[in-house]
Amino acid sequence: MKKSILCVIFTVIISLFAVGDFLFAETQSAGTASPEGSSLETEKQGAITIVEPVEVTLLPKEVYIGDTAEYRCVIQPAIDLLPADTDKVSLTVTDDIRSLLKKSSAAYSIFSENTEKVAVVKSLELQKTENGYVLHIYFTPWVPGELSLGTVDVSVFPEIATYLKIGGNTGEQATVLVTLPPVHISYLSEKLGEWELKPSAAPILFPGSIYVIYGMIILCIVFLILAIILLTHLKQIKTFASQLSVNVRLAKNYKSAKKMLKKLKKVELSEGEFAATLEGIIRRYLEGRFKHPFTAAAASEVELLFDTIFVGLLSPEQSDIVEGIAGILYRCDYVRYAPDSHLETGENLSLIGRTEDYIDFMEKEGR
Repeated sequence: MKKSILCVIFTVIISLFAVGDFLFAETQSAGTASPEGSSLETEKQGAITIVEPVEVTLLPKEVYIGDTAEYRCVIQPAIDLLPADTDKVSLTVTDDIRSLLKKSSAAYSIFSENTEKVAVVKSLELQKTENGYVLHIYFTPWVPGELSLGTVDVSVFPEIATYLKIGGNTGEQATVLVTLPPVHISYLSEKLGEWELKPSAAPILFPGSIYVIYGMIILCIVFLILAIILLTHLKQIKTFASQLSVNVRLAKNYKSAKKMLKKLKKVELSEGEFAATLEGIIRRYLEGRFKHPFTAAAASEVELLFDTIFVGLLSPEQSDIVEGIAGILYRCDYVRYAPDSHLETGENLSLIGRTEDYIDFMEKEGR
């Protein structure tokens, strides 16, 4: 009886072990099915390659807020990023490209939504080298301190996105993420050690500047006074200027006549040439002096022209001078046109001397 009970217990134990092995096998079978499904899902999402920079350079070395800086990093990925016939690709970061970069990775990036007020990326450039690639990022920082760049997806370049295909005929694009070490953005307060705004200072003046300012003020006052005088005495000034012009003209006419008479004394001319020259000098002087046509008037009309000019109000002394000038003109015409007419000895010098005296008298009377 006891042996029968032991046999039953032993049979139950063996059955329990068999059931346990079966359940364990089913569990193992279910556990291995999930990775296969996960692997297929990864293939559908595409391969992700994370690249760490070999060398990072910031140009210029000290970047301030608002500067356009270049973030240059050397990378050596395990896969080729560019075709053999392409050495460099460039990309201007527009709003569409910036949106694409924001969605490229769940990790923090300089293109994230909350970084536009921190820094703005303007363009990207990837250049092939002998040992790898150089990624250039041109950006403008707006906040001082440490700037964390996070990651950037280089597959955003159309040339790279086209080139990076995986799975042969699958046509799926790969994703290459470059981790970017942070950089430091400087600010003037840190460099100068000044953390508070200084009070406004008075303008700096060079030695003697105050005297220059005073002098300019005085000159302005003088010019203002002169302008007022000119405006209030404009008519008198015009009259003065006109009279001055007349005086200059008369002085020039007088000097010209005296110079020609002096020259006539030294020149050897025939009697007819002498008479014509002397008569021309007298007539040109009178016409320049009185603004009447003495050069076209006959000798007999000279006295009438003087009566017209002075309205018959010539003094006895002035009348004598007019008669003397007319007499010289008569004498010159006689020598020029009368047959067998000759000048007496020394008469030429006498005529020149009398003419000089008459001209001097008229200039004296005209002042």
